[in-house]
Order: sequence, then structure tokens, then C-alpha cells
Amino acid sequence: MALKTYVKISAVNNLSDARYCAGMLVDAIGFPMDTKQDNNLNPTSYAEITEWIAGVDRVVEFESNDLQTIQQICSECELEAIQVSDIDLLEALQTTGKKLIYKVDLASKSMDEIEDEISDVSEYIEYLLIENSKGETLQEELDAVFELAKEYDIVLGFGIEEKNVSQLISSEIKGISIKGGEEIRPGFKDYDEMADILEALEEE
Repeated sequence: MALKTYVKISAVNNLSDARYCAGMLVDAIGFPMDTKQDNNLNPTSYAEITEWIAGVDRVVEFESNDLQTIQQICSECELEAIQVSDIDLLEALQTTGKKLIYKVDLASKSMDEIEDEISDVSEYIEYLLIENSKGETLQEELDAVFELAKEYDIVLGFGIEEKNVSQLISSEIKGISIKGGEEIRPGFKDYDEMADILEALEEE
């Protein structure tokens, strides 16, 4: 059954999440590939997971790697999209021919800074993913994201719950992004929160 909006699941590092989310017909699944981050995948583990999924965009996610490292990793992986947090990488990554996602964090950038940046790179990217690692979600921040979404393709990556997801997607955002989580043990996951949100988005 299709979902009511675009959905990306980020930071998936295990087969349980990947297969569950693909089965729920999300649009994209992101895999952490940054060599400087914890719980990241390498090309071999990435291939072992992604060979079991189909019908979704496979996104490789980077936080701090340099262009050469990203290009090398991407050359070893089958993928549809690349996500980075460094705006300076976007123009060069166009040569990969893959969709590009630019991720920003409201904990480190203001909405004014984000608006200036997206105006510079909107021609390079599939969409802007806005997250907020501060934890607390202010309505004024959501309102600012909704306003920006009137002009640019924005995927919301914070403040998403089962009780508010229908209201959030009634705005002009392109869609939402929620994070995967660690397995309790190999093959076992607690899907309660993710499942509640995804089930709320299922078309009737």
C-alpha cells in the first residue's frame, strides 16, 4: 500500500530496518557510509544489506568525508543518491550522475543561513533535508521550514510523531525523513515508533 507522502529513512545500518522499510514502500533508504562516524557501513556491508531490498532509492550518507573519499566509496557501491552535509561538495558531485541531497542541521545553522545556502545550490540538489539535533522542536522553526518549502523542495527530518504527521504533510514540504535505529540483536528490532508513523501515512 502506497504512502501519502515522500518518505526517507535515514541512518539505516542493519538488514532488519532496510527490509522493513522497503516492505513499507518508503521512497528512499539512507545508509551511513562516513568513515569518520560510528556505526557506519563499508562498501561490503552496504552490498550485503542492499542486495536484499528493491524498489527504493539507495542513498549513501556522509557527514565529514572529503570529496576523494566519497567518490571512491560511491564508485564501489550501487546507489541512486548521495547525501552530504558539506555544501562545497555538491557542485563536484554532479559528475557522479546521481541524485544529490543536501542535509543541514538547525542546531548549527539558522534558517536565514539555510535559506541563503539553498538559493545557491538548488539547481544541484534533489532536495534539502532539514534536521534538528537540538532535540526540542519549536513551532516557529517548523513554520520557517514550511515557508521555505513554498519555494524549494524540502524534506523535514525533525519533530515528526504519529500524532502530528498528517498535519505536517499537509504543508508544502516534499516529505519527511525519520531515522532507523540499532538492532536489539541481529535480526530483532523494536519498530513501534517508526511503524506508528509509517502506518499513519498509509493510503486508505
